[in-house]
Amino acid sequence: MTPLEAAYYEGIIAYIQKLTRASRKKIELALLSNHQATADYEASLSGAADAKIKLNLGSSAATLNGFINVDIVEGPGIFVADLTKPWPWADNSVDYIRAYHVIEHLPDKIFTMNEMWRVLKPRACADVIVPTTDGPGAFQDPTHTSFWNRRSFLYYEDGSPYRESNAKGYGIHAGFRVVRERTDDTFDGPVLAITLEVVKA
Repeated sequence: MTPLEAAYYEGIIAYIQKLTRASRKKIELALLSNHQATADYEASLSGAADAKIKLNLGSSAATLNGFINVDIVEGPGIFVADLTKPWPWADNSVDYIRAYHVIEHLPDKIFTMNEMWRVLKPRACADVIVPTTDGPGAFQDPTHTSFWNRRSFLYYEDGSPYRESNAKGYGIHAGFRVVRERTDDTFDGPVLAITLEVVKA
């Protein structure tokens, strides 16, 4: 967990303690239980409830049961991987990816999306949450190195004129179909939640 993430986590716990007077341990268990239930539900929406290989990218300390919890920082239950380099999974080997608040920390958008597409099986899904450039959250974190909004994904969307006219010249191999999307308002500004299904010939 980075110092910024640790401070954020501690702030949440302190706030809930102030509101409820519950013990720290009780709050931590409730947060982890809710996190797991949310992840399981979202995986089931993407048809991956019983998937064998599910990746939780950028997991930090929020590890999930039934997932390979991936982070660049070592920790209990963490599979350490640097996602700025070729991802350590074979082509077409992953059933589902959960990438919540992680792709904005990866500097090369095309490399990130190509690798995501490469390791996922045909018709597998990736659930992505990313702060959008429509608000300050995309820019405020000093570790954010790429900036996204809904239109950024048009370059990876199968059949999109942006992908069709630019993919070859840009080196984009990834092709996805948008299954669902929504924008949520948060304290730090809007975040985009988008589910992408892999399109492969």
